[in-house]
Amino acid sequence: MTISAPVTQLADAEACPRRYQLLHELRLEERPDPEHPLPDPLDDEPGRPATALGTLAHRLLELVPLRLGPAERRAELESVLRLEGEPPAAHAEVLDAACAFLESPLARQMAAAPASRLHRELRFTLRLSRPDAPELLLRGQIDALLLGEQVTVVDYKFSQARDTARYAAQLDAYALAAHELVAGAPLPVRTGIVFLRSKGAPFVERAPAAAGQTRARLLDAAQAIAHGRRTGSWPTVEPARCREIGCGFIRRCHPGA
Repeated sequence: MTISAPVTQLADAEACPRRYQLLHELRLEERPDPEHPLPDPLDDEPGRPATALGTLAHRLLELVPLRLGPAERRAELESVLRLEGEPPAAHAEVLDAACAFLESPLARQMAAAPASRLHRELRFTLRLSRPDAPELLLRGQIDALLLGEQVTVVDYKFSQARDTARYAAQLDAYALAAHELVAGAPLPVRTGIVFLRSKGAPFVERAPAAAGQTRARLLDAAQAIAHGRRTGSWPTVEPARCREIGCGFIRRCHPGA
């Protein structure tokens, strides 16, 4: 059997197989909004739609030229928004966040890098296997990858700074992909998250797990998915773990929680 899944789904399966099932197999809304109808169940990912503001922020940071001065930068960002069909006046918060990041030390380092050393919205597929687990085709997209004396994996979140532990599985998978990319010339890899809604859009680093550990965890998650599909058994985790990962299904799995 082969399991093909994006990084975010494997991270959910690793955190809790039952959460993975509810989100990605049954495609349930985690936190239904009573003011709006439920999403179309035939959409690509109705259980976890990207917020409109987060999507716009990612798009701006993918497309905007990095070697611009502050005065030119905002005008260019507004131009990109118009090309995306969005009125700049309605998205001041997104523009402010993008400008704040583009003034940061990390963004200046990215701007100074040769084009061949900076990859934005880098898609990847990894094929992982071991004898006791299904083959895994791991799909993902790294927001920014900067090559230098070390490899820097950058993930953007349109949120306030918070503990990066909840993103550990995702960042470790990206680090594994980065290791594979530079396998011919091994370099140390660092990963981190840019929290765009915090002052100065800080880059909060998290030390990645060893590549072998990450491979094992991803294959364990793939095995949990294969087992669940085959048997209909999707184990839950304890309520304390549900709260730790911020799961919106806690009352469904633990009614007394």
